[in-house]
Parts: sequence; C-alpha cells; structure tokens
Amino acid sequence: MSNYIAITTDKELQNTIKKGLTVVDYGAEWCSPCKKFKSTYKKFSEDNNDVTFIVIDVDKFDGDTPSSVPTFKFFNNGKQTMEFAGADKNKFEKCLNELKESKELK
Repeated sequence: MSNYIAITTDKELQNTIKKGLTVVDYGAEWCSPCKKFKSTYKKFSEDNNDVTFIVIDVDKFDGDTPSSVPTFKFFNNGKQTMEFAGADKNKFEKCLNELKESKELK
C-alpha cells in the first residue's frame, strides 16, 4: 500500500489519520506554490515510509479546509500536533522530524 494518498472526503480523512503518523497537504490546482511543492512533498513521502502523506484538493474536498493554501497539518494517532501555511521546505522538514520524534516519545 502506498503512503501517498489523495483523499476527497472527510470520512476518508478521519479514518486515515486515526492511526500512526500522518501529514495532510491542503492545496489546489490553481495554486502556483502548491504545484511547485508537490514534487518535494512526493519525495518526502518516498523517503519516509513510516508516515502517511495525504493530498487534499480544497476545491474537491467535502470537509472543512484551511483558508490559505498550501497548508500542512501533522497528526499523531489522530491528534493534530502542528500546522503551518506556505511552501517552505525547511519548515516542512522540521515539522516532519518533530512529528517522527513525537512517535518515539510514546
């Protein structure tokens, strides 16, 4: 099973984030920074098989979405641990490492 998943419903999202480490990328097709960061996000998913990477297009998602894109949310067993907006690779990597460290502390 791939750890890089496109999701369109809130029910799918809730079922996926409840177990393990998950990162959710809220973006849109019309968003230039989202498009530029997509390959970086995909590379992080390939390098971190212990984390589930979810992609949500805010224009096609049936649940609540952030007001700015891209926005990244980080979850540990369903509990949101961090969130930030913007296509900042260094900040993303820092948050991802903190998420992985939070698993080790449990």
